[in-house]
Amino acid sequence: PMCIRAIEEKAEEMEYGHLSEYERDVRLMFANCIKYNIGKEGAWFRGEARRQEKVWKDDIIPQARELFKKETAKRKKQLERADRQDAEKKKARVETAEERKRRADNISKALKDASGSTDDNAISRLKGKDVKPLPPSKAKRRKKDMDYPSMPCIATMLLSDPFVVRVILDRILRSVRSDVLGGNSIPAAHTIVPSLLQLLYISQFSTQLCAVRGKRFIVPDVGLVKIDVDTENLDPAAAAALNVPFASLRKYLPMLAGLLLQVDLDRRVAAGGDLHDASASSLPPRPPADPKPWQAASSFAALRALTEGAMIHIIQPGQLNEAALAAQLPRFCAALEGLSDGDLGADRSFFVSLSRALLRYKRNLSHGLRDLVMSSWIGWIGSCEDSKGS
Repeated sequence: PMCIRAIEEKAEEMEYGHLSEYERDVRLMFANCIKYNIGKEGAWFRGEARRQEKVWKDDIIPQARELFKKETAKRKKQLERADRQDAEKKKARVETAEERKRRADNISKALKDASGSTDDNAISRLKGKDVKPLPPSKAKRRKKDMDYPSMPCIATMLLSDPFVVRVILDRILRSVRSDVLGGNSIPAAHTIVPSLLQLLYISQFSTQLCAVRGKRFIVPDVGLVKIDVDTENLDPAAAAALNVPFASLRKYLPMLAGLLLQVDLDRRVAAGGDLHDASASSLPPRPPADPKPWQAASSFAALRALTEGAMIHIIQPGQLNEAALAAQLPRFCAALEGLSDGDLGADRSFFVSLSRALLRYKRNLSHGLRDLVMSSWIGWIGSCEDSKGS
């Protein structure tokens, strides 16, 4: 048996694999109608079946065959296009894998050449002495004006990210505490401190590079050797800026190391320290904080950030002795006032970090420590307001 409803259901369920299967069911439907409608009562049904079958053969099935032919050709093109795209993607993936392997081989070869070793694991044994500072360069302009920034500009913007800067500052302070104060090195001869300071100098140029859209770039000197400045052709400010790395590395970073050394000494001679009894009987009194060595140091932004970080560290819970801090805080205040040129009250990030360090005490913050820090805080804000008014 076959009827229109059965043909419709098979079409909706996608049971026809080819047009010929559909034609067979339609012909079967008309044949059954003619065969089983017999006698006078079935004459009208037989005639109507023959008429509709003729219309179907002459009009409907040719249109269906033409439509099926077009859809088949269209589907074939779509499949061919999809196959070509898959082949191109597969080819691209193969090419990318080959390029990655070639790039990895080049990096491995460069590492071997740099370390003087033929060992594939040489990178895991690289030490600070293998890291060399970048050679200084003069300001350069790109020969061709482009809409996108240069790679050095992008690298500088990545270095200026606050998280990266904090990591570099923390690494420098750790190196000063462990190696310089430990007697193993001086800042200028340290394996990585000069290079890390140079990265901080480079990060300070990020705003200038963004202003010129990366069309110019300069690598500052590392500061190992003092630069001979042509004072006739340069104004004093520009001449002094050229030797900021040298002064930072050779003068102010050792002074910061001296502050940290005095922090350790203050802790030992304070009540409860191992040198308290000896200092009370034989050691001369400690000299007061002297701000003169730190004067005219406001252009040393990297040293200012290092000094702020060192001060935040000694205020952390578990790092201080209240009696020792009474001597330590004035020294750091004198250093920060010289490094900020009296504008420390405008340093929001420093005060946020200082507030977080104090809030970690919760209710355990002593009144003496609170009054000591707050009096310094008020003095910084007052000096900032005075400098704005003048």
